[in-house]
Amino acid sequence: MSSFGPADEKQRGHKADISGPLHALEMKRQQQVADVLRHNDIDTPPAYRLLDVVSELGDIAAQVNETTGYGTDLTALSIREDELGDALFALLALCEQLDVDADAALSAALAKYEGQSGSDGTPASGD
Repeated sequence: MSSFGPADEKQRGHKADISGPLHALEMKRQQQVADVLRHNDIDTPPAYRLLDVVSELGDIAAQVNETTGYGTDLTALSIREDELGDALFALLALCEQLDVDADAALSAALAKYEGQSGSDGTPASGD
């Protein structure tokens, strides 16, 4: 179970270093997701894949609402790891369906976030 709270704020502000050993690793998870989809003959149009992503994120939001008493106790925030995994699976399945290289997309997003920050010093997407 993953929990995020005020103590984690310092870690969130830490910039990722993609020049080290992690950069050398390829994202093989997208291929694993593709294999599972192919093995189980799960072929779904991209619009349905997107609905699945949003549904999984909704499950996470529901968990946040429940664990925080609908925002009354933010220190109680708790998100189950399996729920985050389901959302990642759905997102990688969408990438696969759209022929998007998830690793390349993530690398571009990291570069964007590393090079920019909002007026309050927090990371910003630039969009």
